[in-house]
Amino acid sequence: MAGVVALLVLAALLALAWALQRPPAPAAASAPATTFSAERAYVDLQRMAGPEPTPIGSVAGDAVRDYLVSTLSAAGLSVEVQKGLGSRTFGGVTAAGLVDNVVATLPGYASTGRVVLAAHYDTTFGTPGAADDKSSVAAMLETARALGGEPSRNDIVMIFTDGEEVGLLGASLFVAERPRNDQGGVVLNWEATGNVGPSVLFETSSGNAELIKEYAAAAPYPIGDSALAALYRAGNQNSDFTPLHEAGFVGLNFALMDGTAAYHHSGDTADSPPRPPAAAH
Repeated sequence: MAGVVALLVLAALLALAWALQRPPAPAAASAPATTFSAERAYVDLQRMAGPEPTPIGSVAGDAVRDYLVSTLSAAGLSVEVQKGLGSRTFGGVTAAGLVDNVVATLPGYASTGRVVLAAHYDTTFGTPGAADDKSSVAAMLETARALGGEPSRNDIVMIFTDGEEVGLLGASLFVAERPRNDQGGVVLNWEATGNVGPSVLFETSSGNAELIKEYAAAAPYPIGDSALAALYRAGNQNSDFTPLHEAGFVGLNFALMDGTAAYHHSGDTADSPPRPPAAAH
């Protein structure tokens, strides 16, 4: 009997832990402009993640680039397209290509450094990439709107990279160009290997105690797992965080990790999984 009770208690604790990791209900599109609204971000996602993939060099990718420029400019940020040749060597193989990074800046009123938000808007050749990584791109666009063009203390830089899927080309170009890289900064990179669930902290730069403390204090629902960092390194995987970290940026790397069947799949669309209901208001 005691064993049965113990199992029931364990099951209840696991269910509670799972419930606590669920994302909050999305704020409606009618939420105040300074509030992050998942409903508004979802509209951006629908516009960017159509039926076509948007790989590096594609016409569909150019349309997403142009949408980013117009949306960020309307939000009051200073926007430029960084064009150039990105390259990176993996073992004995070098990947290279012409990329169009979209870089948006909101100068701080008493800046002591930069906070860099990064996500990639390109996809593999076989997926619309709604989760990987346009969900992150849409979240950054809504963040830009919520800021309302009002400066924070420190500079805010949003990097929407191109060519991540074929070799981290956009991030490599960003750190190769000076004076962009000279200033360094704290980078928060947003990725996806699935299409549901919370965005999980899975990698950090070294000496991360203060960064983790700030993340835990600032995020309403902080979720991370130190074991994931070891698994990630063992798998010899990379993201845009890799060249940024190698260039001296400190920071945190996040990803959607549930629903991995959608990863790089033709079914990774804006309607899969179904759109969540709006929060009550």
